[in-house]
Amino acid sequence: MKTKFTFTSNRAFYTFLGLTAIVSLLLSALFVGLRANVIVEDLVRETNETQAQLAVNNLTQYLESRKQILFDLSTHPIIVNGAMGTGLSAAKLRDFLRSFQIIGKEEKLMVINILGDVVYANFDSHEVLNQEPKWLEKVINAEVGNVIDLTTVTNEHFFTVAVPIYYNGFAEGALIGEFSTSLETLLATSLEHQLHSISLKRPVV
Repeated sequence: MKTKFTFTSNRAFYTFLGLTAIVSLLLSALFVGLRANVIVEDLVRETNETQAQLAVNNLTQYLESRKQILFDLSTHPIIVNGAMGTGLSAAKLRDFLRSFQIIGKEEKLMVINILGDVVYANFDSHEVLNQEPKWLEKVINAEVGNVIDLTTVTNEHFFTVAVPIYYNGFAEGALIGEFSTSLETLLATSLEHQLHSISLKRPVV
């Protein structure tokens, strides 16, 4: 009787040890799995943050480069004289801008004089003027140094950049560019996923 009781006790003890080992292995696997999930989530978050920052940097570079080109272009004598309406300036302005390219692309360009009259446009100027943008008069009168705005065309968004035209420090009009690459296309080149949110204020001055 004593031997049987001892055998039963030993069996129960080994069974307990076995169950304890199994539970320990399961808990270890669970903790390892949870830790792995945390690491993966951290990597995904860091990747998303990196991609979002890259998109912002690329977008900033895109806008700054085009804004600087318009600034430089607005100081060209043909542009200035065209805005002032001196001599044969209108014909020279058309010839000068007819095939003008901005970083390899012919973009929509418009020159407006101090009175708000369009003196040159290689597109339908009413695309801008009919919207009666609040910033237009401020740019023409050089009350602001530049404006970057977004326009919506068939569910896509396109940038408009406007800079004043000066002559001897006095405002003479505005040079406006509408760019053909949409915001969605610019972001798509930097973002691989649709899980990002980038906020833009308009107009950007």
